[in-house]
Amino acid sequence: MKKADFFIILIILLPALAGAAFLYVKNNHHENIVAEIYIAGGLNYQIPLSAGHDDILIHTGEEGYNILRFEADGVYMAEANCKSQTCVLSGKFSYPGQMIACLPHRILVRLTGKAEGGIDAIAY
Repeated sequence: MKKADFFIILIILLPALAGAAFLYVKNNHHENIVAEIYIAGGLNYQIPLSAGHDDILIHTGEEGYNILRFEADGVYMAEANCKSQTCVLSGKFSYPGQMIACLPHRILVRLTGKAEGGIDAIAY
């Protein structure tokens, strides 16, 4: 094996290993993250993202409801019967400090904990 062959193998192998490590950290960062669900200002549930829950049906008021969906890579508001639908359109969240809010139903979902290997801050 020539010296140039060694460098070519190294150039190909290092980015592949770095990419695999990045995907592993990205997909396993939520082990220490907890979704705190507040209804009308009070803390009602604390659910770890790694718990494997599928859906939580939250009844609010007379006929109000929200469906909070947990998946392997985050949590999102799957359905709500409020007019604005802002909480449903907000997308999936998976990092500490992110929040989902449904103001008409007075629901707040806040992610807490420490993400290992995740993003510390995002600047715009």
